[in-house]
Amino acid sequence: MAIWSKHKLMRLSRGYYNRSKNCFRITIRRVFKALQYQYADRRIKKREVRTTWIQSINAACRDVNMNYSRFIYSVNRSNMNFDRKILANLAQYEPYTFKAILDEALVQANPPNMRKPDMIDYKEAIQRKLLYFGPFTGDNQPVKDKELKFMQMVDKNQPDWFG
Repeated sequence: MAIWSKHKLMRLSRGYYNRSKNCFRITIRRVFKALQYQYADRRIKKREVRTTWIQSINAACRDVNMNYSRFIYSVNRSNMNFDRKILANLAQYEPYTFKAILDEALVQANPPNMRKPDMIDYKEAIQRKLLYFGPFTGDNQPVKDKELKFMQMVDKNQPDWFG
């Protein structure tokens, strides 16, 4: 505490509420706690920014029927040195370049369990019963909502819960 002067602590506590900015004993505790929060939040900010990069990459990958984990696996296996910040910027501002990187990574890495999605048209989807067309009758009838049943009072002479 020897390196902290009273003037320095009071200068750091400007803008605090109530006695935290005036009373020195309270100011010491509030300033030191604020400095602890600053230290932690500098690391949390980096975490949150990386999370947003991953979300934008994932969204761009989903547009071309790929998920994030397979894409990152492919990029790492193909020895392309792109970090997530660069990939997120490419996904947002250069979608064609991002698609080219994705295609090249797939060609070089050959990720496991990859198969092309089934390309079916509307009529075939109806025939496979993936979609339903027409009125809801027979087997395709949705489950009916349960009827609302209000609580029946056992003894009508007794007051109910609300009254």
